[in-house]
Amino acid sequence: MARFESYEQACAEHAWNVPERYNIAADVCFKHAPDKPAMIHEHFDGTVREVAWGELQANANRFANVLRAHGVEPGDRVAMLLPPTPETAAAFFGGLGVRIERVMTDNGFAYRSRAYNTLLDELGARHKHTRPYRPQTNGKAERFIKTLLAEWAYARPYADNADRLAALPAYLNFYNHDRPHTALGGLAPMQVLVNNVSGNHS
Repeated sequence: MARFESYEQACAEHAWNVPERYNIAADVCFKHAPDKPAMIHEHFDGTVREVAWGELQANANRFANVLRAHGVEPGDRVAMLLPPTPETAAAFFGGLGVRIERVMTDNGFAYRSRAYNTLLDELGARHKHTRPYRPQTNGKAERFIKTLLAEWAYARPYADNADRLAALPAYLNFYNHDRPHTALGGLAPMQVLVNNVSGNHS
């Protein structure tokens, strides 16, 4: 795995290495039976909607046809924003061969909703809550926030907030793949993850 001396070097040398024939839509969406439940969506107003894989597959096809109608060809890159949901995390980790066993959150309203906990049940993940008035429980999250502030948000001058946000994906890639972590014995998180998935618990 490449190691970098700085975030700026990582940005300059960053490249996506996606297999030539990889199809994330087939891997994440189209392998499921159309009649099987895919998700339960709970809107902020309390409206609950159950969505089957067939609906997601039809919408994915419709979206692909729109892209094609606008001149997007196979091999072209298309950027999309995904919401911070359990499905997105499950798709990401599932692609790495990782099974989610536990999810720790605070006691916020969103994490106590029926929809959120139904999704965790679907993933087979146990829901753990942080203890009230015990910020130590969230120590790793707090450390990550401090690191983000020091190494990304205020590491250099930005023209505006949009410029700052545009730099975030490259920094997160650097943080996860190349930045040595003292708590991990100088390894990057993805190195530890690959070791564990491969059975090399180093």
